[in-house]
Amino acid sequence: MARLVMLGTVALAIAGTPAAAQSLAPSSAQNLPPAQPNAGPNQTVPENIGVADRIRPEYYPIGGRIGSFFLFPSLTTSVIATDNVRATRDDRLSDVFALVQGRARLQSNFSRHALATEVFVDQSVHARVPSEDVTQYGTMLSGRYDISRDTKVSAQFDADHRAEDRTSYNSPIGARSPLRYDRLRGTLTGEQSLGRIDVTANFAAARLRYDDVTLLTGEFASQAFRNVDSVSAGVTIAYEFRPGVSALVRGTAQRNAYPDDGPTATQPLALIRDSRGARVEGGFRFELTSLLYGELRAGYLSQRYSDPRLSSANGLSFGGDLLWNVTPLTSIRVTADRRVDEAAQVNVAGNQVTELTTSVDHELLRNLILSGYLRYSDLQPIGPIAGSHELGGRLGARYLVNRRLSLRATLSHQLRTSPVQGFGFTENRGLLSAQLTF
Repeated sequence: MARLVMLGTVALAIAGTPAAAQSLAPSSAQNLPPAQPNAGPNQTVPENIGVADRIRPEYYPIGGRIGSFFLFPSLTTSVIATDNVRATRDDRLSDVFALVQGRARLQSNFSRHALATEVFVDQSVHARVPSEDVTQYGTMLSGRYDISRDTKVSAQFDADHRAEDRTSYNSPIGARSPLRYDRLRGTLTGEQSLGRIDVTANFAAARLRYDDVTLLTGEFASQAFRNVDSVSAGVTIAYEFRPGVSALVRGTAQRNAYPDDGPTATQPLALIRDSRGARVEGGFRFELTSLLYGELRAGYLSQRYSDPRLSSANGLSFGGDLLWNVTPLTSIRVTADRRVDEAAQVNVAGNQVTELTTSVDHELLRNLILSGYLRYSDLQPIGPIAGSHELGGRLGARYLVNRRLSLRATLSHQLRTSPVQGFGFTENRGLLSAQLTF
């Protein structure tokens, strides 16, 4: 309890920083930063935005105004109950834990260009299994430079220290505590409009470094083989051949390098997982009847590995994101994706992932939103390991009390079926949270 009180005090001190800043009057909602495009307060159904993501001016946080910037600090306190805290098939442990999350976002309100930065600190405190306690923190800096109305350049940089979720298919089996890692990531994006043609080019680089773990048996397990440096670049060209409907083509290339990978004295047969990948897709982007929005793509992907023992991962790729505002109060979103993800085993180069999700949001009251979510994933490892399947679902409600306070409750279920020993699991989880935004 003393730890919870201390954490709450520190987070409140962070969140209370803008108290001396000039606050906006409640009637000044039109001066809020443009957090969402096309989300004007007088629109019955904002364009291309689902029910759960809409700005509701009467409940939008006031924030603190500092010159041409707005500061939005928040503090979220959650109580979470789980019947399988380590996400294991055997030796299941139930637990109740508190999660305290502090955020502070500083965002510009320029007529042109944009600049934003954010810092966060998260701390979990478990009642039964204290080895599951984790501290996560990080920062983000982003900006956009409007060269002209048709030409924009944006960039973002993230640096954070995180813990891998126990339900992740990359989480080490049998680890005493969640795996910690450090991540640096930067992206650079350029956008150019040429009449009916829109061109978007992007470049990204990331560096991940993983801490070692101790197993429940007391053995030490190095995770250095997972350290990875990756770079990627892509171009998307969209041509609007009729109002609201565009044809597009997208090409991306990626390179992954594992500096500490390959055979060792303890793992003489470990793979060299350095790889180069490419993905080319074509499709459509559409806006129909002001209620149906989406993007559908299909094409071909290839991932080639440096190790001669590994075959290339080639085949169909696809992606889709469909939003249907069924009524002004109900939204349905469906997404689909097929890709190659990195793996966390020395004898597996990656995972071919096929993922489908669907979500439904309904505005029961102006300040009460009900939500449902369902996800299915098929995981096929590139290596001598059998495939797995994941299924997850969630029901939730969010109640907006006022501009400063919102409450949330969710019930979720997740399972993984796998012939691999110790890889499958089921988990049920309940959450109650309160978010205070200044």
